[in-house]
Amino acid sequence: MLTVVFLNQLGNGLFMMFGGASPKISACGNHSFSQAVDIFESCAMLKEVQQKENCTPEFSYEFKSVNIEWNYYCDTSKIVKNSITYQTIGLLIGSLIYGQLSDSFGRKPALLSTLVLGNVFMLASSFTNSLFWFTVMRFFVSLFMAGSISVIPIYSLEILPPKDRYWINNIGGGSPVIIFYAIIAYCCGEWKLLARTSAALALPAIIVCLFVSESPRYLIQKGKMKEAKAVLKRIFRIDRREFDDFLVDHVLNKEHQVFMEKQANNNKYTLVHLFYTPDLTRYSLSIAISFFTTSLMTSAIFFNIENIAGSAYMNLMLTVATCLMTFVVVIATGNQAELSTLLRIAALIILGFIAQMYLVNGICATELFPTCIRNISFSFGQLFNRLGVVLSPQVFFLADYWKPLPYFSLCLVVLLDMVFFQVNVTETKNNPLGDHMPGPEESWSGRKKNKKNQKALLLQKPNEKVQKLIENENV
Repeated sequence: MLTVVFLNQLGNGLFMMFGGASPKISACGNHSFSQAVDIFESCAMLKEVQQKENCTPEFSYEFKSVNIEWNYYCDTSKIVKNSITYQTIGLLIGSLIYGQLSDSFGRKPALLSTLVLGNVFMLASSFTNSLFWFTVMRFFVSLFMAGSISVIPIYSLEILPPKDRYWINNIGGGSPVIIFYAIIAYCCGEWKLLARTSAALALPAIIVCLFVSESPRYLIQKGKMKEAKAVLKRIFRIDRREFDDFLVDHVLNKEHQVFMEKQANNNKYTLVHLFYTPDLTRYSLSIAISFFTTSLMTSAIFFNIENIAGSAYMNLMLTVATCLMTFVVVIATGNQAELSTLLRIAALIILGFIAQMYLVNGICATELFPTCIRNISFSFGQLFNRLGVVLSPQVFFLADYWKPLPYFSLCLVVLLDMVFFQVNVTETKNNPLGDHMPGPEESWSGRKKNKKNQKALLLQKPNEKVQKLIENENV
């Protein structure tokens, strides 16, 4: 199930990487621009030609995007990039809505609704005849995709055994799925067919989701013990293991009792508690900034991948490891044309490191905080993650002022994030998870009171020199 759901999520999430790609101008009238290194240079040559004569530009492209369909190229291609920003606002709204819906109505109904509704709008987007209506449809696609992204980690955490969670999530939702989607995009060749194919990818996910049981842990928390027992029976039957009614009833009752005790004693925690102590404040800001930086860099490269030399399909499949200093070498030597392949590899290798940053951020968000605010901390980080996606299409607009500026800006943001993270986040490896909030004495107000008390004690103590003089006089 995870593989088909992840494939559908990628189909919706990476669609604009191909669907919003700007075309390169190959010619205009009798003027050929084949010698242009990249899109920026071909647009500059077109502008120079059109100042002297009227001619119709001819496009060179690997994938027929909405830009080509509706004639958005060069300066007007920014309108499509702005459209991506408006589309991704749906991610912010969807992540807020579906977290609550999955807790109220169950993981399975929430996931099923996101798959059905998201892909209905995905299919509808392929029949639009203007960028406005395309953006509206894609907004709802992003909204329901965010719901799917919010629900599936919790669902998989609750239904998969602990020893199998890591490898199943990595194999089922990792690089093999991205490579497979790149192949699908290559075979489709144009945005309408890719949108319909991406929507069709939801059918296996919907069918599998219909046959998957609700999370037993969710049912136990809601007090639905009979339904939870029936789900466990089914799991045991599929695994061909013997089902012990007495033992299962004992475990279910114990789990439900523990949950009810926690609910009775549990305080209402909010986002404010993430900043309850100086340490929690540093952790919260570090996680939020790191999530924002990671998504900003990843999405900026994905949504502007046509600005990187080479095939977009091969670029997506070449997500391995590198550093941004390659761009400094290119600028210093001036051999941009000769080193275009190096540029491509450099930009994409960054994505390999960023994949590890996502993993580290997720682990830190769960291990640095006590149990009672752990979900809140992860949600807080995800909010900034979505914000990075929303702003990412705007990054390459900086190239209008100086061509390498987008890369240097991303590099600067990453360096600041690295320093802030290293200074403020402590090592969590092999440390036990915290279960309780820090005491009042560790809070901001508690520390201020402690400092005041210490100052008062110091004032009460006589000065050492004065004390010695008194002792000498007595002698």
